[in-house]
Amino acid sequence: LFSLVVAQGGLLIELVVFEISGVLTKDLRWYFWRTDLGFLLVTIMVAIPLAQFYLLLSNIRRRTFIPLYRRVIYSLVMWGIFFYAFWSLGAYLPLDSFSRIRTATGAADMVSIEPVTARVGVVGVALMAILSGFGAVNSPYQKLFVFVHQVSPVQLEGMKRQLHYSLELLIDKKKMAARLEAQAAKEREARGGAQPAALGMLKSALGSLLGMQRDKDRGLAALQQEIEDLERVTQELFADVDAMCLEHDRYVESQTLAGRSRNILGYFFALFCVSKIAMTLTGILLNKVGQSDPVTSALTLAATHISPDFDMLFWSQQLSFAIVGMMVIGSIRGLLIQFTKLFSFSNTVSPGNVVLFLAHILGMYFVSCMLMMRMSLPPKYRPMISEVLQTTGFYFYKRWFDTLFLVSVVASALLLFLSHQ
Repeated sequence: LFSLVVAQGGLLIELVVFEISGVLTKDLRWYFWRTDLGFLLVTIMVAIPLAQFYLLLSNIRRRTFIPLYRRVIYSLVMWGIFFYAFWSLGAYLPLDSFSRIRTATGAADMVSIEPVTARVGVVGVALMAILSGFGAVNSPYQKLFVFVHQVSPVQLEGMKRQLHYSLELLIDKKKMAARLEAQAAKEREARGGAQPAALGMLKSALGSLLGMQRDKDRGLAALQQEIEDLERVTQELFADVDAMCLEHDRYVESQTLAGRSRNILGYFFALFCVSKIAMTLTGILLNKVGQSDPVTSALTLAATHISPDFDMLFWSQQLSFAIVGMMVIGSIRGLLIQFTKLFSFSNTVSPGNVVLFLAHILGMYFVSCMLMMRMSLPPKYRPMISEVLQTTGFYFYKRWFDTLFLVSVVASALLLFLSHQ
């Protein structure tokens, strides 16, 4: 499913390039665009949520076994609740009624594509804005060596020794649990083997009287609980050691020539992030939509010295969009790390759920890219997107993005500040 989402999203972007370059006929581009967008929406709204719910139910079978047919039924019920909640978003969107959509588009299939795309776009643009805001704050923090904390080799070795001791203790307890389980299995076989009936009844009565078997069962259960607790502690220690190793490597890298060069590039990227935040804040306060950003301003100066035919507006918007995409990709990586840490102590969330979570984000991100890209394309290249989404309020998405971007910036800065207190 992850590969399918990447392929479908890449094809959408490729079709936009074909529209600009004039590759293939207009009818063929339109057919592929509509088909690929429809398949992507089905993948996002049906296939991925169903697989996600089924995996969640399958991962809890160790504690409560759920038959296959019940897992399928429960997954369908959970998907129905999810889709109802998702469709209810339409009450808060600037969408026209279905009859007006049919009149505007003149095609029956657009009745299903346009409302779903608009709703997916709301969530996708929200994720894009939140991740961009997090990246605008976290990326300079991660890239600039001025924020690097020096980790001494003594501290690192101390944490490694704690991790090594925890692993040894975990192995010993697992061996002890295996011995107890093997001993219990042998005792069950001995009790069930050939022996006089009277002797078996006597042993059973004595065992019940003294509670020996119950004590053994309770001891094994307590040992299993200790193993689970120790596994969680070991995972925490491993995450701490990994973070300290990364911080130590960053400090060592900051002393090299390559590290200093990347640090200089980090300052330029930080300048872009700060300028992007300032421009967004100004646009919200002054009620301006689509004003020029630092990339546009820089290319405007460069265009005056390059060529009068240079399409500054188009390329500045695409370059700015690409930089925002870099911020989103970096933020997704950080979000996945935090997401994995958050659910690493749960037996219900598996690596497959994390991959599906990423696929869901990427799918909605591709749809939101199309919505945001429509505003940055020159008018002659917009029909392919506009014909699918004629009634969607594109300026609503731009305002939605700017507002959530600013909220995410403030929240991310506050979280980073509190995490280092």
